[in-house]
Amino acid sequence: MTFKSLWNDGENSVVWKNCKEYMSVTFRNQNIWLLERFKHNAELSILSVKNINQYLIKETRLKVFCPSHNRPDSKLFEITDGINIILQYKEDIESYSKWKNKHNVIYVPELNGLLDTRNWILEQNDDWVLMIDDDFLSYKRLVNVNDSIEEIDISWNDFLEEVKKITLELDDTKVGIIGFNNFNKKYTKQYQIEEDYSTIRSVILNTSLLKSKGFEYKSYPFDGKNGKKGYLEDIGLSCFCYTNNLNIIRINNLKFEDNNEIESIVWGDKKNKEKMLIVSSLWLLGKYYQYPKIINKMSKNIFYTLRKMNFNSIDDIVEEIVNVFSYENSNKCEEEFGMKKFLILGLIVLAGIVSLTSCYDKSQDNNGGDTKVIAEQYRGTFLQVTDKREGLILSQNTRQFIRNNEPGTSSPAYTDGVDLYVKYTGDNSFTKVGSFEDNDTLNIGTIYKREK
Repeated sequence: MTFKSLWNDGENSVVWKNCKEYMSVTFRNQNIWLLERFKHNAELSILSVKNINQYLIKETRLKVFCPSHNRPDSKLFEITDGINIILQYKEDIESYSKWKNKHNVIYVPELNGLLDTRNWILEQNDDWVLMIDDDFLSYKRLVNVNDSIEEIDISWNDFLEEVKKITLELDDTKVGIIGFNNFNKKYTKQYQIEEDYSTIRSVILNTSLLKSKGFEYKSYPFDGKNGKKGYLEDIGLSCFCYTNNLNIIRINNLKFEDNNEIESIVWGDKKNKEKMLIVSSLWLLGKYYQYPKIINKMSKNIFYTLRKMNFNSIDDIVEEIVNVFSYENSNKCEEEFGMKKFLILGLIVLAGIVSLTSCYDKSQDNNGGDTKVIAEQYRGTFLQVTDKREGLILSQNTRQFIRNNEPGTSSPAYTDGVDLYVKYTGDNSFTKVGSFEDNDTLNIGTIYKREK
């Protein structure tokens, strides 16, 4: 059964409590009716009970929710069915009403911001919930083919059915969240315990277990408009699971594709997104400073993002990042003492990272002479033409690999004319690895193009 929104008094709003009661009564009445209908036929009666159970599992084992605002034409709504679209702004009602026969469009005017919406969804449910974003473009099945991963389009129903089957196989008392193989990692099992926090963008929440452990989405009101904003919610959720001994499962053969280039209410433009990635990583660094694994992950996030933003001096970092933690902003924090403590601890770690990076980046020439750098016109992020998950980040003195969209190892580097030189670990001298064909094209045997 796909329940339709219950519209109230012409106001185009729905009371979720009524929806849940409506569903419960309908399931119960259907159960009674079918059992009464076949009570004299033992075989059919058993079959009916089995079908009812399968039916109820199909409908209640996994629900799909999508908080949305100002994106009524999202492709997601075209390629899916039966999603619970949660609206909190009255101005969205008319534009989203075109989906009310395909999805459950639910208006909850009491909500205030994205995280409030996510917490409301969490509170309304006691089973598995797929929390999906409204910028998704497609869903794929991933297949290992020789040394690469092949992506195959599948239907929404096939995607959901496969996910539901996996939830039935998992231990509800141990698994906190489920994610997808969004970085196309090679695999040998259909799903596995996740170890490296790459279950991001969309996750399936074991709402009952998470609530029993005290989980709720939290944020800080920096840059806040229209209610609290959330940054790195999924990584924050992964940190919560890790510190509460809950397993994180990655489904290896399924993924979503999204449009991460569009501006959003939460992130704003790309520059602000990168800045807030660092801010939120700092916050998590401070919050979980007692956990080395989390420190390592958050430090990599900060280091990686700093290089992408091409900071050339500590002054740039102060201007773009540290000023976010101004006295005025920090005093907005509801959890004032704890929040300031987390931010200060995160900044201390950042200072350590910047200091270490500065020392590491002083690449010397072969004779130990003057410091050499990568020419400014060649700095930035370059992606492989044939596989945009792979790339290089060239900053003032280093070359860093990007592997499967994640930061990899770094090496000292400099340019001489159009030629790029790198010093590998264990070597005493630099090696020429390639040349720039122009400011946006690097040839090291494989062609890399500057990320626009």
